[in-house]
Amino acid sequence: MKFDFLQAIVCVMSVLAGIFWVKSATVKLPSVTSTQYDGGGAFPAALAKQGKWNAYAAWCAAIAALFQVLSFVLPLFT
Repeated sequence: MKFDFLQAIVCVMSVLAGIFWVKSATVKLPSVTSTQYDGGGAFPAALAKQGKWNAYAAWCAAIAALFQVLSFVLPLFT
């Protein structure tokens, strides 16, 4: 019971990871042909936006995993 706050953090971070991955998955990618792509413009910007949301989601998932481990291990030592 005294480590319930760790589980609360796990829940919050897991929900945030899910939200961020949905945001990443819903980024609209413009269509690109080989003659349109010059290394700049809307397509790379959309990929960067997807990458940003994926990074946020990955960090939230990593934090959730860390706190899940802590919520399991810490009671063993108390």
